[in-house]
Amino acid sequence: DLEHHILTRPREQTRAALGIAPADLVVGMTVNVQPWKGQEVLLRALHRLEGEGLKPVCVLAGGVVRGAEWYQQQLEDFVRAKHLVGRVKFLGSRSDIPDLQHAFDVQVHASITPEPFGRVLIEAMAMRLPLVASNAGGVPEIVIDGETGFLVTPEDDAALAGALGKLLRDDALRIGMGAAGRRRAETHFSGRAAAQRFEQVYDDVLQS
Repeated sequence: DLEHHILTRPREQTRAALGIAPADLVVGMTVNVQPWKGQEVLLRALHRLEGEGLKPVCVLAGGVVRGAEWYQQQLEDFVRAKHLVGRVKFLGSRSDIPDLQHAFDVQVHASITPEPFGRVLIEAMAMRLPLVASNAGGVPEIVIDGETGFLVTPEDDAALAGALGKLLRDDALRIGMGAAGRRRAETHFSGRAAAQRFEQVYDDVLQS
């Protein structure tokens, strides 16, 4: 419901609360922490970007799934080992996802296992965020490669870093893809659009 995916505070206020400077570029994920969601792939991509002189802030919002505590520890160990402390923020479970997304510049979907659908992608598009997403499962039906974001091979941190680099270096590209994503969310994935497609299916069946 795009009408209920709304903001409660300004972008600057959210960033300040997270300790993010106005000029910082922010890459974010808003999914639970568990291995198949691919947070580690994003962290490896960030390490690659650092070697290219890009140092975005990374925000990981999502609670740790029971049984995945070892994975959270692995992520934290990687951050320390690669000297990313201070640039990677683990927020845990949050209820203010629209506000957090509004503080991002790019949203990442890095799942290493195909998903039939990804609501988080629609939420990001609703907030006019360009996406870098895993090219598997139902994701390509949502994200249009080169138009609303970039699709990359799952688990390929080099490809993820390359796509992020393009977006982080180009303000106009981020804005353009974000606007295209919002239009696509409205025309294809809103409650109204879904209801109209269901009605069309019923009409076709009744007339056949």
